[in-house]
Amino acid sequence: MESVLEMRTGLHFETIYTAFLKRVIGVDQWKAASTKKYISEFCNPSQEATMIVLLENNWASWTVMMENEQKKRGGLPTNPIPKQLYTSGDKDKMGKSTGWSKLGTKRYNEIVKLVKVDRAANKVLEEDLLILLQGSTVGGSAEDDSDDEMPYVDMFEV
Repeated sequence: MESVLEMRTGLHFETIYTAFLKRVIGVDQWKAASTKKYISEFCNPSQEATMIVLLENNWASWTVMMENEQKKRGGLPTNPIPKQLYTSGDKDKMGKSTGWSKLGTKRYNEIVKLVKVDRAANKVLEEDLLILLQGSTVGGSAEDDSDDEMPYVDMFEV
């Protein structure tokens, strides 16, 4: 994850946003709006920032987990899974997650600001994505529930 705004460019935007944003805003809202409106019309900067921080927080862990699965199939030794950047995975006395670190909260606030600036400066990106989604099945329709069959992944726990 070199740059958070890299996620708002070309292929990254299409791939990451169609795969992950619907999990933050809700699959039903995504299906209802993704082929009819610009992302900025149905997803606020806070929601977009949440998606990006979740990806930043877990990317290294998920990458190693995927590599380990391939290694297991090949009979190779696996690597330890790195810790998340902004969450500890620790639980309090009641068994609830201890949540985001101060660094994670600071990063989230930075990303909200970056998203707002980039949205204002880069409208063509949203226009291109809308055109792309209108011509594909990635956005999905109300009748298309195939995406609902994806396995549940808890983005806050690894």
